[in-house]
Amino acid sequence: MTQRFAAILSCAIVCRLVHSQEEQAAFEVASFKLAASGRIEVPPGQIAFGPRSRPVTLTGNRVTAEDSLQQLLQFAYGIPHHELKGPDWLVDRRYQLAALVPEGTTRAQVAPMLKRLLTERLGLRTHWDERVQPVQALLIAAGGPKLTEVADPENAKKRDVQVAGTSIRSSMYVTSGQFFANAISLDSLARVIGNDIGETVINKTGLDKAYSIDARWSPHPRDGMVSGSQGSDSDFPRALLKQLGLRLEKQKLARKILVVDHADRMPVEN
Repeated sequence: MTQRFAAILSCAIVCRLVHSQEEQAAFEVASFKLAASGRIEVPPGQIAFGPRSRPVTLTGNRVTAEDSLQQLLQFAYGIPHHELKGPDWLVDRRYQLAALVPEGTTRAQVAPMLKRLLTERLGLRTHWDERVQPVQALLIAAGGPKLTEVADPENAKKRDVQVAGTSIRSSMYVTSGQFFANAISLDSLARVIGNDIGETVINKTGLDKAYSIDARWSPHPRDGMVSGSQGSDSDFPRALLKQLGLRLEKQKLARKILVVDHADRMPVEN
């Protein structure tokens, strides 16, 4: 009984410490405001795929972003958009963030800082709700996986990728006809597939390494899309799964959903 009590007490102390550290995490200086509304012009020679945005980036001790509140919440809480419920306007308005963080801050440490900023500047209130939902489980196909493991994912470098006849330098790229990733986990791959098919995809392969992927296919022509490299399969993600030796299976799982109870549209002044 004494050992059990000690274990519970130890767990409570650790959980409280983690919660306390998250509460203290804050940007040193931060500018947070609505982005300019209206259509964004695309420079000559560039191709736009959907709304243009600038996701959360960390360069040295500077954090910048220009994105919808939905995307900012996904980064702050580390969840895909299927696990976030809130008003429709979360995707309509873009916000600009420019902040300074202590030297040595990692990208993972930026998330609780952003969470605190959204709470302070937008009056954000949320709660977690558990719901049984239909999901797509990412599984290994009958023939086994066809994946190339990356030995040193932390130091995987960007490389030149040919997309629609143009060479770009990237560590991951998704376009009509090609999916390239220099070092990606299957959890991340599941999120990419889920974003494309509009469903929650859960990695249940049991594979937890990072993999190098360069899948190509011949896409069906669609308005506003430019064909990428030509391959042997017809569409994404069917082509991707076939080439990687993976498959999807519909299942029902209890999932935690982040519900946005309130958020002001106009942030408190900087």
